[in-house]
Amino acid sequence: PAVTFTFDDAWLSQYQNAAPVLKAADQKATLYVPTSLVGSEGYMSWLNIVDMVLDGWEIAGHSATHAELPLLTPEQIEQEVRENFEVLEAHGLLPVSFATPYGAYDPVVVANIASYFTSHRAFHNIGFNSWPYNEYLLYVQPVTNQTTPAQIEAWIQEAKANNYWLIVVFHEILPTVAA
Repeated sequence: PAVTFTFDDAWLSQYQNAAPVLKAADQKATLYVPTSLVGSEGYMSWLNIVDMVLDGWEIAGHSATHAELPLLTPEQIEQEVRENFEVLEAHGLLPVSFATPYGAYDPVVVANIASYFTSHRAFHNIGFNSWPYNEYLLYVQPVTNQTTPAQIEAWIQEAKANNYWLIVVFHEILPTVAA
């Protein structure tokens, strides 16, 4: 069994609130970065992202502009995925994983992802991953403001009991939970 914590969108709150907790517990995670948002208000800077790399985090693709990819033309989809990969690579990162924004994908999107990345994780494919994994259809358990620590613990126990790979997805990490 394995548990992977993933964080979408490179929110500054993830750097400020989640990264220190994981670092204190000597845990790593995966950060999915929409490259055009880096440095924007409320999002991480490249220095924040490098800091996370130095703490052992995997940095992964999440498109260039966080567009809902299936709504774009095939050329725009290719540009979103390619540009995301190239910008991450230009910053000295070696991205292998990709998460589609909004969890939205279709065969054209997945084909473009496969040209640059070795795996794809969406958001609405709820469940656990069992061997052999489909690297381009990874299942997740999303955390919302309604998810309790007991639910997360139950997911972990189920993964352990059944030899599953559990991928937990977080978005913005606020200091208090908003209802």
